[in-house]
Amino acid sequence: MTIAYLITAYNNPKHLQRLINALSSESSAFFVHIDRKSNMDDFSGINGKNVYFCKDRIRSHWGDFSTVRAILMLMQMATTDDRHFNYFPLLSGTDYPVQPTSYIETFFRRHNGTEFINFGDGTQTRDFTFINDVIDALGLAAKTELCGEVFNVGGGSQISVNELVEEIQRVTEKRAVIHRTVAQKGDVKDT
Repeated sequence: MTIAYLITAYNNPKHLQRLINALSSESSAFFVHIDRKSNMDDFSGINGKNVYFCKDRIRSHWGDFSTVRAILMLMQMATTDDRHFNYFPLLSGTDYPVQPTSYIETFFRRHNGTEFINFGDGTQTRDFTFINDVIDALGLAAKTELCGEVFNVGGGSQISVNELVEEIQRVTEKRAVIHRTVAQKGDVKDT
């Protein structure tokens, strides 16, 4: 059983190194995308066996589809690797494990072949919104005299979960095993 950790990061290279050290084992590799807005030289000291950085970097913005594009790049790197990984946990460079590596690897071994996501029928949609648009909208809302009104701050890049899965399959050239379950209580159809 092998694990390819997919990590998106933009700051704090010392913490990223600690994260890699904490999860490192003979069964793991790390595929890392450093945001294009960040200085790559700041991350040049990151080392470790099986650590691979995306050569093509994109500017990613929180809450924007550019973040999904960075994740797709990581997935493509990891799924085309000759080691044929079993699991692909997605992490942020600011994450840190609350369990030791042995616990995490034992968990995946016990659940070998299990898919862990997909609620509902996949037709629910999500609209990726650039964080600066949200900040601007909050500033404008604070200045208005309107009270009790609803303002839509969508980014206009709505995509269904099914479409996202199709895109992941296209990029990775692999078919997903999809296990559907009841939609989570309170989940909205479209955001």
